[in-house]
Amino acid sequence: MNDGLFITFEGPDGNGKSTQIRLLKEYLEKKELSVIVTREPGALDIGKKIRDLLLNPVYKDQMTPEAELFLYEADRALHTKNLIIPALKNGSIVISDRYYDSTTAYQGVAGKIDLGLVLLCNKIASYGLIPDITFYLHAELDDIRRKTTTEEFGVADRPESKPDDEKQKRIDGFYALSTLEPERIKLIKYIPDKIDAMQSEIRKYVDKILKS
Repeated sequence: MNDGLFITFEGPDGNGKSTQIRLLKEYLEKKELSVIVTREPGALDIGKKIRDLLLNPVYKDQMTPEAELFLYEADRALHTKNLIIPALKNGSIVISDRYYDSTTAYQGVAGKIDLGLVLLCNKIASYGLIPDITFYLHAELDDIRRKTTTEEFGVADRPESKPDDEKQKRIDGFYALSTLEPERIKLIKYIPDKIDAMQSEIRKYVDKILKS
């Protein structure tokens, strides 16, 4: 399916994903490669409406893990079919801020939905598309707790307003995934004052894939 390269970044909010994605994009574009940066949820027009339903703190008392699951998967189905797959077929490098591993960690592990069901929904919504490489930026709870507001809402978004024990379950879920799929998921430890070192490690993995 892929003539391009599909890279995803995962982990809890506040772990430096946006910065590392920006730096990697700049690095690859200097090599004169076609790079598309996207995100989940909310990459497309319909997805932006889904994103507001999912993240807006106004709905914090109305959303259930099951509703979250189906909304995220709806966004993913649109995102994968209409943006990611066409871009890959055109030979572009697609970098996505989150993909189905987030659903496994958030709704599956932290939300306590049956993992078999979550994995099945992930497979359907992604059309079986698996990232070529995933970078899990591993941050401790104390590091991500420092992020208290979002640009979109001015306060913590709905998922980040959850209690610390649920946030820790998400971290544990991502970590478990990285141990189960070490060939695809590369754990990069988040160190706030070592941004360049983190990027250097990420680039080594990407360069290796590009050479092969």
